[in-house]
Amino acid sequence: MSAVQPQTNRTMVMIAIMVATFLTAIEGTVVSTAMPKIVSDLQGLDLMNWVFSIYLLVSSVAVPIFGKLSDLFGRKRILVIGTLIFLAGSTLCGFAANMEQLIIYRFIQGIGSGAILPISTAIIADLYPFEKRAKMMGLVGFVWGAAGILGPLFGGFLVDYVTWHWIFFINIPFGIATIVLIVVYLKEKIEKTKKSIDYWGALTFSLGLLALLYAVQKGSETNEWLSPFVLLLFAAFVICMALFVIIESKVEEPMIPLTIFRSLPISMSNAITFIVHAIMIGLVVYVPMWVQGILGLGATQSGFILMPMSITWAIGAFWSGRIINRGFRMASIIGTSILLLSTLWFLTIQMASSTINFVLISTMIGFGFGITVTLYTLVAQSSVEPNMRGVATSANMLFRTLGQTIGISIFGSYFNITIANQLASSASSSVDPSLMNQLINPAKASELTADTQSVLRDALATGIHELFIILISLAALTLVLSVFLPGKDKETKPVNSNA
Repeated sequence: MSAVQPQTNRTMVMIAIMVATFLTAIEGTVVSTAMPKIVSDLQGLDLMNWVFSIYLLVSSVAVPIFGKLSDLFGRKRILVIGTLIFLAGSTLCGFAANMEQLIIYRFIQGIGSGAILPISTAIIADLYPFEKRAKMMGLVGFVWGAAGILGPLFGGFLVDYVTWHWIFFINIPFGIATIVLIVVYLKEKIEKTKKSIDYWGALTFSLGLLALLYAVQKGSETNEWLSPFVLLLFAAFVICMALFVIIESKVEEPMIPLTIFRSLPISMSNAITFIVHAIMIGLVVYVPMWVQGILGLGATQSGFILMPMSITWAIGAFWSGRIINRGFRMASIIGTSILLLSTLWFLTIQMASSTINFVLISTMIGFGFGITVTLYTLVAQSSVEPNMRGVATSANMLFRTLGQTIGISIFGSYFNITIANQLASSASSSVDPSLMNQLINPAKASELTADTQSVLRDALATGIHELFIILISLAALTLVLSVFLPGKDKETKPVNSNA
């Protein structure tokens, strides 16, 4: 166990956390905005989902492992190691020469990202009591929004006027700043006792989760969910998870104590977190695709369209610190209602719709994301004793990345199948589906004939519009699940690892 010392400079550590948040936020917004250009240059529309999936998949596995290691060896040491790994991956991504290399380097980057956000959030919980924690989370949300504003704009500028390779290099100065501030200003006392590391638990959990996510990815790519290979992966997941449960019930320091899953507030907050982040990844990936492929606008314009979401996300996160006083349930209902109303707006989108529709949706849904993402982290942290805070935080982060990973896999599968069916049933069925790579790059779309552009845009619009309907259904489900959260934080009984 580790403990923050009085000598810690909380102001400077919070600055370090905000810099780390800035780093994480930029990574998400820059890559999603630049992806159409990357896909076009590297000729890999069929591999596009793997650029997101491999990063999120590895992050999913790494989050609880780093969370437990930070409880055992201190937040500082593990955060620095994770940030260094992330910077190494970012640098390699910037030098990627083909889609396969980019995917491999995103694997490395994903390992490091599994440490940054969960440990930063756990540090806030270590530094501040509950009544101040929500405000600090709101402040971090404000920085997230600021990064979200600069990320798409700067990333779009680099894509349009320099080269997309530089979108990865901008991570380096922020990562270095985080390391310096944490090393200098965070003071921890580490108990000098023999550490018991749950190696077998980490191994079975990692293998099981990788098998599950790879099965989802392969099944979604081929739409052959009952193929022998996919069924074998699902079987491996079940076996590994069964072994994991047995191991966790016997070891002295389980990687993920099973007791946390007995808490209804934690279970519900993690379930809603999963769905909210699936909605989020669908939005940030496919709205730029619509803007650039159908409206013919550049990456910079895509950044401007997503920019309002970043601003209102920050406001929503800060506001959540106030409305949480009304209770977890009421705050969740407010946040998820905003998500539902925002996604319903997608039903009005047509090919002739102006960009103002996306700007208004982006503005509104940002409030919902800001409230909900902050809220469910606080629910998880306040539902356990302090000795389990790191594990509870990392578990909640795990469901964030799981929602994004599984979400992008399923969305991508459905999208590709819809596109293929639309092109096959069109009057101009001779249109090559691979030309979609060219359409989504406005600079190259003009090389296509007008008829080909029309057929491709019709197929693209249908595929994305059907995904919008899925997002609406998911938003409605989050609102239903919100009623299972406690009305007040005092109603939650903190879970202890020995319970």
